Amino acid sequence: MENIQNINIKNELLRKLIHISYSLSAFVYLFLGFKITSILLGIASVLMILLDILRIYSVPVQKIYLKIFGKILREHEVNNSKSLFTGGTYIVISTFFIVLIFPMPVAVCAIFIITYSDSAAALIGRLFGRIKIFNKTLEGSIFFFLVGLAIILLTPKVTTDSFEKQICVFSLIITTILEVFPIKIDDNIYLPFVFSLIYYFLLKLFNLY
Repeated sequence: MENIQNINIKNELLRKLIHISYSLSAFVYLFLGFKITSILLGIASVLMILLDILRIYSVPVQKIYLKIFGKILREHEVNNSKSLFTGGTYIVISTFFIVLIFPMPVAVCAIFIITYSDSAAALIGRLFGRIKIFNKTLEGSIFFFLVGLAIILLTPKVTTDSFEKQICVFSLIITTILEVFPIKIDDNIYLPFVFSLIYYFLLKLFNLY
């Protein structure tokens, strides 16, 4: 879930639609497999990093970039002294490594959570959030969790053991709690990794993988 900042709802919605569109990478993984997905995400990671470097050090590129995306960027994404990469670059890099490291069901679930759950939380928090928790809202966190539950029920699992779903839910609870805290790391980096690490560790702990 994104921090609540002074950005109008139209631009917030556009930002989240772009964010949600990244869930396509999970569908690519489901239908086209590891090799194609890892190659595409690897190429995307390199291109996104290069774009951010050009955005910072090339004035013409910066002007074009801000003209196209300026209205949906966060303040720290515009201010290069605070963040080298945008949230879009971070999510591509993090999911690339998650696909490389973790089993397909774990990676797919993590990608859906960082796209769908995070987007739902930000929009609900912005539109209906009343109870503040740090710089987030309770309402947004509740929707983060509820959308995450739906994802857990609908996505493939590593095993046929019903206990795995309980492991997923526990991983989601921890991820939801950590998401609330004002951690000075882009949530597109740490949220999918937190979920994946807990999920995978518990699978190993209980000899399910």
